[in-house]
Amino acid sequence: MIFDCSGNSDGQISVMGTQDAEDRYDVVEAIAKMDWCNGSIGMAGNSALAISQWNIASLQPPSLNAIAPWEGMDDIYREQFCRGGWCSTSNFDLIAKAIVRGNPNSGLEDLDEMYRQKPVDSKFWEDNRIDMKKIKCPVYIRGSEVSALHTMEYIRGWLEIQHDQKWIHWGSAQEWYELYGQPISNHELQKYFDRFLKGKQNDWETTPRLTWSLL
Repeated sequence: MIFDCSGNSDGQISVMGTQDAEDRYDVVEAIAKMDWCNGSIGMAGNSALAISQWNIASLQPPSLNAIAPWEGMDDIYREQFCRGGWCSTSNFDLIAKAIVRGNPNSGLEDLDEMYRQKPVDSKFWEDNRIDMKKIKCPVYIRGSEVSALHTMEYIRGWLEIQHDQKWIHWGSAQEWYELYGQPISNHELQKYFDRFLKGKQNDWETTPRLTWSLL
């Protein structure tokens, strides 16, 4: 079973904090128990859908057997909104104003205010930094320097994940196009999940650990 998860039930957009990770852990285990599921869960997706995967996998749900985080950050303070100590939440403001739908009072985090209150470090910022060393399931990462929004994050993930069941594909186009517009992406994901969710003895593990395409 493969699924995306991109928000919790009360409409919050927090995708990296402990509470959200624990909620999604429960979702993974609940789906694994459904009679239409083989009990083996995988996740795929990019941006917020990738951030969710990092977060859930760090809690090691027993039924989560593979993730494919494509272009997803994992530390909103150091690697996104406060790079080098200079705060800029322009991208989040765009998401909050132009993309998020629903009740405006449903719990959207005010990152500008969090920075004003705690500009250097705090439990809030630390809770939004994912511990990649805790991820135990196989990981297929996609990323690029095309979208600077996520670049450093999946490099850190690749370096810090402790096991060798990890693959990274450095792309040269754009994250949405590479996930949804290239037929080869669907083929690669199918082979990857067949191997780790269904136990098929295909040739996935001969895939180079690093694939790098350049313009």
